[in-house]
Amino acid sequence: LRLALQRDPDFHRAAYNLGLLLAGAQRLDEAAVMLATAEKTAPREAEYPYALATVKLRQRDRAGAFAAAQRTLAIDPTHAGARQIVRALTGGQ
Repeated sequence: LRLALQRDPDFHRAAYNLGLLLAGAQRLDEAAVMLATAEKTAPREAEYPYALATVKLRQRDRAGAFAAAQRTLAIDPTHAGARQIVRALTGGQ
């Protein structure tokens, strides 16, 4: 995936998948960078900010998680995972 990104920095799917792999390996800072890169490259893909929101939650960055979940909902207002994050962070409101 890193080689694919070296060859094509706009290959957002590679950045996203690398972010997921890094998150699975508990390399959360690196995962957040890759997921933010994917989101920046393809800002209409709802799964990218959502994945970032989940990483931000694991990093205990409530504000970052909330912001990423809100960006997800701006793309897809029906996104169940993002709605759940927003509800959890706002006390169910």
